[in-house]
Amino acid sequence: YTLNTLMSVCAKAGDRQGMLRYFRAIEEAGLAPTIDSWNVVLDFCSRARQPSQARDVLSRMRASGIEPNAFSYTSMIQAHVRSGGLGGGVDAAARVLGEALSAGV
Repeated sequence: YTLNTLMSVCAKAGDRQGMLRYFRAIEEAGLAPTIDSWNVVLDFCSRARQPSQARDVLSRMRASGIEPNAFSYTSMIQAHVRSGGLGGGVDAAARVLGEALSAGV
């Protein structure tokens, strides 16, 4: 939990390198990143207006055996809306919302 907190502090400060350093520290310690770890990275991508990177993170998260939760999908929606204004961003956000509903979230 301490590493997740440090990741979150770095992410909110806009320190991508610091956030990723602590994420790697979790893995190097032989621990599996939790849903909270992944959500910190997704939230960072959302705040940075990087929906394609958020999509990559979501794919890696699923590949690791962790299914997205409501916060994960909310971050994805926000990433699309923040990056695309009211045009394509909203359409992409609607697709993510449909995906979340299909997943039962």
